[in-house]
Amino acid sequence: MKLRSAFLSVVFVAAAAVPASAAGFTGGVNAGFGMPIGDLSDVASTGFNLGLFGEQMMNDHIAIGGEIGLQSYGGNDDFEKDLSSLASENVDFTLRAVPVLAYGKFVLGAQGTALPFLRAGLGLYHLTGKTEGETFDADDSETKFGLNFGGGAAFKVNDSLTWGIDGLYHYILGAASDGSGDESAGSIVTVRGSLAFAFTK
Repeated sequence: MKLRSAFLSVVFVAAAAVPASAAGFTGGVNAGFGMPIGDLSDVASTGFNLGLFGEQMMNDHIAIGGEIGLQSYGGNDDFEKDLSSLASENVDFTLRAVPVLAYGKFVLGAQGTALPFLRAGLGLYHLTGKTEGETFDADDSETKFGLNFGGGAAFKVNDSLTWGIDGLYHYILGAASDGSGDESAGSIVTVRGSLAFAFTK
């Protein structure tokens, strides 16, 4: 509930901050795949992501928006083997992240039919690690602060529909542990496709 409220707050603030002469509100969906890197890759492997977003153009080049998503990753093979050895039974590990993000987007000049853009944001990542064995299951959840940045391109189909692609680097504080067992930042790279629907005033 808190995560949904945070997302709606971001969207409503963005919409309220825009004068009536600005472009309309845009909402949409995205989906793709992700890959943990760095220390986080020691426990998690590739997975998928889904999301909902809303954004508002402030002028011809700058937009602000909010996003909520779901990311799901399988366990690293070596990590699962170590867990299975310790438990003396087969053990599976999954990592899920629910990011609630606010972001800014800078739209570059048109390149043919494409509108390339740069994007940067921040927010909260609710992380849940789940361990399942043949005779037990356990999970642990925590919420961490993180940053993300990247870029992509949008392609307008008509006045109401746009599709796009983007790649983002997520830097999540305290989401992993280093070789000594101390907390370290976790990193995830995501690549996604999206569909956006315009709601003009």
